[in-house]
Amino acid sequence: MLLTLPRLRGQLGMLALVSLAAVGCGACRATTPQPRDAGFDGGQDAGSDSGQDAQIDDAALDSAVGDAGPDPLWTAVPGSADACVIEYARDPTAAYTPQWVACPAGAAPGCERLAGQGGPIGERFVDGELRVFVLTGSATQYVNVLTSHDAALQALRGPPPSDPCHLGFAGVGGGRAVFSTSTATDANHYDERQYVLAENASVWPPPAVVANRVNANLADIFLVSATTYGARIEPAAEIEVYEGTRSSVLRGVGIGGSPEVMFLLGRDFFWEAWGAGYVARIFQGTVDGASLFYETPDGSDLKGFGTDGIDMAWTQGYGPHPDGVTFDRYELWTAPYTTDPAALAPRLVGPIAYEGMGVVGNGWYVHGTVGSDALTLVRLSDGARKQLPPSGDGFIGDRRPIIGGGHIAAEASRRSPTGFERTLLVTPIDTLPDLP
Repeated sequence: MLLTLPRLRGQLGMLALVSLAAVGCGACRATTPQPRDAGFDGGQDAGSDSGQDAQIDDAALDSAVGDAGPDPLWTAVPGSADACVIEYARDPTAAYTPQWVACPAGAAPGCERLAGQGGPIGERFVDGELRVFVLTGSATQYVNVLTSHDAALQALRGPPPSDPCHLGFAGVGGGRAVFSTSTATDANHYDERQYVLAENASVWPPPAVVANRVNANLADIFLVSATTYGARIEPAAEIEVYEGTRSSVLRGVGIGGSPEVMFLLGRDFFWEAWGAGYVARIFQGTVDGASLFYETPDGSDLKGFGTDGIDMAWTQGYGPHPDGVTFDRYELWTAPYTTDPAALAPRLVGPIAYEGMGVVGNGWYVHGTVGSDALTLVRLSDGARKQLPPSGDGFIGDRRPIIGGGHIAAEASRRSPTGFERTLLVTPIDTLPDLP
């Protein structure tokens, strides 16, 4: 999700892996909750590059790259392609320092937003702690930073997306981060190299995967946990999974359509599979294979699935309209987290206004529309509701938010004289206004 490569090269955008045989899964599930390493893109938009084109030519990208100051100790990424000069910072704190300011007027108490150089291109909570990927740099050099709330953890720099060599997607979870780089090899192919490392590593390992890709196949979402990582490949509609020395492919075709919203909890992937028509089903898989996890027993539409490793939640739509995407009414459902479909115990929370966003955390579920004036949080235990106020100061929310550590974080952007300015607003849930 973070940077698109071949699909958008001609549009100054930025964005898969060798197909491997999947193996069957027998009694490979457990009912105990896994570590809460929900995928970095969990709960985000299904599109691979939403909001990314706005990064190009942003005034916010102008930074102190190359200015006097502490030395980031830029070091060549090991195993890079010969034509791809990409470096990582052995001292990432010298490359970037997050700056936070008060949110615009009208925000809930305690809200703060990311300011200063660069802009967020992805975020998540890992065991309640914020992690943000930030894109900064200049017209000739881009820097992709992984930062906590207070300090940069990793920084990777390379040429801008007009160059045949690119910085790639990134994900974080379970104390690890995954980055990828790519280099065009001809008009139809590119060389991709994936790096998996401890999020606080000061020395990078060689690439974990080296593959030559056809431009038509893109790894557009990366998920990583302490034990496992994987990438969604589109339009092949599959998830490539790596765990230790093992690898496999979880295929969407033939078992439920394209994998859309995805989550990784420990070694278990969950995804919302979109097949024929609009009704979705939930699939679950590990490196051992994949299978159907849940579909509504009454044939109602299922959308907005999400999980944080404690709760699962989704919405069901009834009475489809002629447009095929809206319904007469919607219900919010939840269940305790499990990896065993036979142990899943769905419970109706209550009616809601429209389908949800697949954002689950701290016992809350978010529904609304990206870019709307306000989003609603519904407490899964009793249906109580809170409202996330508009971003204010011309900022408009442009991605699904995330929840963790008692906070909700939401990206927003606004036009500036030279392009777009991006920010991340982080608000304590307890301070949000209640709704009747």
